[in-house]
Amino acid sequence: MKIFRLPDVGEGLAEANIVQWHVAVGDEVAADQIIVSVETAKAVVDIPSPRAGRITALLAKEGDIIPTHAALLEFADGEEAVASSKPLAAHEDNGSHDNGSVVGQLSRQTVTRRENFIIGRHRHTEGRLQKTRERRSQRSHDIHSTALFEGGENLDMTRRAMAENMQRAHQEVALVTLTLEAEISFEDRRQLTSRLVRALVAAVHAEPALNAWYDGSTQKRKLHEAVHVGMAVDTTHGLYVPVLENAQDKEAMQIAREVAELKQAAEAHALRPEKMRGATITLSNFGALAGRFATPLVSPPQVAILGAGHAEDRLLPDGEGMRRARLLPLSLSFDHRAVTGGEAARFLAAAAADLALP
Repeated sequence: MKIFRLPDVGEGLAEANIVQWHVAVGDEVAADQIIVSVETAKAVVDIPSPRAGRITALLAKEGDIIPTHAALLEFADGEEAVASSKPLAAHEDNGSHDNGSVVGQLSRQTVTRRENFIIGRHRHTEGRLQKTRERRSQRSHDIHSTALFEGGENLDMTRRAMAENMQRAHQEVALVTLTLEAEISFEDRRQLTSRLVRALVAAVHAEPALNAWYDGSTQKRKLHEAVHVGMAVDTTHGLYVPVLENAQDKEAMQIAREVAELKQAAEAHALRPEKMRGATITLSNFGALAGRFATPLVSPPQVAILGAGHAEDRLLPDGEGMRRARLLPLSLSFDHRAVTGGEAARFLAAAAADLALP
């Protein structure tokens, strides 16, 4: 192996950002030594060397975004590595030569063709005309974009992943949002995240339909017993959504501690891929920054996200007089393909009722 190529790190993505080289030209490296850190799917992954040897060239710069299987570095001797489509563990021998460059399998895209018959025009003719229109539109868009964004910057991997996820959410989800002001009995906002997680768990117990995944292509729904909460975290790098696992089994202090650890890891750009997988429902505490109500986007295959806005003190009628109350705005977005309005309303009411408890 002379050329070592960027392996598929198991994220099913076609590219990665070179975050940091840990070696330099001329270095002698050992097999399994960490040689480079790359970012993909909002996670930083360390890539080990597939073999021992001397490095003669680094073929990508820090900050470059390169496709999976693109050349990463060159060793002093050996034949060029050919990336395999077979999923291998890092440095697994495939029986013919030291591959060592594949640590996952690149997902294959499946194209579904839908044929339609249009009166007065054959479907294949219509298809060719549509492709022609699309090419013309794309050329016009490319010319306009080139002029408009000259001097602009490419999005980094974190923001690109966010953009792709949000576009997918807009395209797939039948989004509906319910709002409610919940009365809360605590003053310290540092308690809010753990209280929101507790309220989320209580709401799932009251209405399990929102702690689910939905596949629109097969119209299948999967309900989850465990509550794995995706925690939307705003950082200088962009939006991250680490996962608080098994929230239903955790006490308030443990929740607060683990949430703080996840936030610190996100800020440090040190979240591992496994910490951002498997969320069954998402929580966004955007009110810590600003805003009261919102329309949070559901991230498929999840079917719901609960957002909390900025709490306000209010005077409310109380018999013949008035009383002071602290109200927390809640915004629940859900996928109406898989969740009924009644289920969503009962979920939101249960969350508000739990927040009102001492």
